[in-house]
Amino acid sequence: MVSPNGADLPLTSTDPPYYDNIGYADLSDFFYVWMRRSLKSIFPDLFATLAAPKTEELIATPYRHGGKGEAEAFFLDGMTRTIATYISSLLHHRTFAMHARNETVFVAPS
Repeated sequence: MVSPNGADLPLTSTDPPYYDNIGYADLSDFFYVWMRRSLKSIFPDLFATLAAPKTEELIATPYRHGGKGEAEAFFLDGMTRTIATYISSLLHHRTFAMHARNETVFVAPS
């Protein structure tokens, strides 16, 4: 985490995806069409699709993954890889906290 003046702060905190509760990519389609209309000429690669990209969204959506079991496996694999990648890159003076449902569910101590 970096402060507004550029100093390195010793904490990174995240609120992970909501498993299968909220599909932000589906929700963002409402705004995407208007943003695409206004910004496609400035950011053509970013707005190349007609709707918000969804394949990489880390949620357990059965209709995107062939069923409930496959969706759960996709989510758990993605979260495991994400957390492992982040923890392996932690510096000794950082603390990582992940929050879900108003609870701290994982803390990697500094």
